[in-house]
Amino acid sequence: MKKRVISFALMMSCLTTFAEHNDLKMHDHGVKPSHHATKAEHHDLTVARAAASDYTFDINYTTLFLKSSSNLEYAAQASDFVVGGDGSPQQFNVYSVQPHYNFAFDLGAKVVLHDKESVLKANWEHFVSSNSTKNNKNENTNIVRKNASDNILGSFTQFYNNAELAYNEASGVAAFRRDKLNISYGQSVEVGQSLSMNLFAGVSFNRLEQTLVNNFSEIGTENATQQSSTNTFSGVGPELGMDLNYNLHKGLGFVLRSQIGLITGTTKNNRQYVYNNLDLNTFYEVANGNPFIQNLVTNGQLTVVPTISQKIGVNYELLFRDHCAFQMEVGYFTQIYIDVFKTIALNPIESNNTSGIAPHSVSSKSTDFALSGPYFKLEVGF
Repeated sequence: MKKRVISFALMMSCLTTFAEHNDLKMHDHGVKPSHHATKAEHHDLTVARAAASDYTFDINYTTLFLKSSSNLEYAAQASDFVVGGDGSPQQFNVYSVQPHYNFAFDLGAKVVLHDKESVLKANWEHFVSSNSTKNNKNENTNIVRKNASDNILGSFTQFYNNAELAYNEASGVAAFRRDKLNISYGQSVEVGQSLSMNLFAGVSFNRLEQTLVNNFSEIGTENATQQSSTNTFSGVGPELGMDLNYNLHKGLGFVLRSQIGLITGTTKNNRQYVYNNLDLNTFYEVANGNPFIQNLVTNGQLTVVPTISQKIGVNYELLFRDHCAFQMEVGYFTQIYIDVFKTIALNPIESNNTSGIAPHSVSSKSTDFALSGPYFKLEVGF
């Protein structure tokens, strides 16, 4: 028994001497014997990078294919008129521009402060698109044609009061532009060995622009009308969000990003009506060859716009040279600006060859702007 006690004491003395010797070697080589060394045993690559450096720097580039969503009605066709009375139509067919997927990108950088378990990020999101009307009834054209001689074809908010003077062709083009700059600071939270979260707050600068152009013409004549509406919004405001990363297996993970914001800014709507009609030009004494033009311009209106964005996907991380990392991510992105555009229109407008154009009232409506589509992200850290 005495020999066993002596042997156990000698073994513990050796282990203590070995541990002290290793601790000295760690200090000699500048390695911190902190809690990172224990966490580095986990397969979480973020923790492994933390064990090698107090901070790391990442840059990322994301390719997105986004489809815009907004109120893009450009024409309506009235039919099935009541016989007798005021001859009101019983049916309206409304035509809208159907946006397709367009290229966008997101360029960003971040600094991860491992000692403070925090993240400082900045990124720029850019999107530009132009969409024209789709083919109608298998016609190889981008225009909608009146499908009956007694129907009336006009804009969504305007109709002519005489079917004989109504246009019989219509087309629409919608264009969008969005730029968004984000700066945020977040706190990392580790939940177990697989789940990590970054709770962040920041500020974003937003610039949105939407243009809808409607063209109406009468086949066989020079009579035509073009209506264009341009909406813009510029604003800045706070945003709150959460990045969630769940490590599934050896660098393969599930990612989820949720973000909300309140953007305060100015919204504007400029609308123009261009009429190229010989009878109207003569009535208003417009010089020959020049169209009659009406402009509806609104002053900037201060508004607060709620925003919501979501991103869901999967990623794969690869660690090399102790603290350098390479990451790929693929997923789906959505964002909506609620009631961001304020559209003004003259409604209705009557026209004939004697009275010209007479606006009876002005209508106003608020519309959302949304983007959605798949994305592919590459990130390099060092």
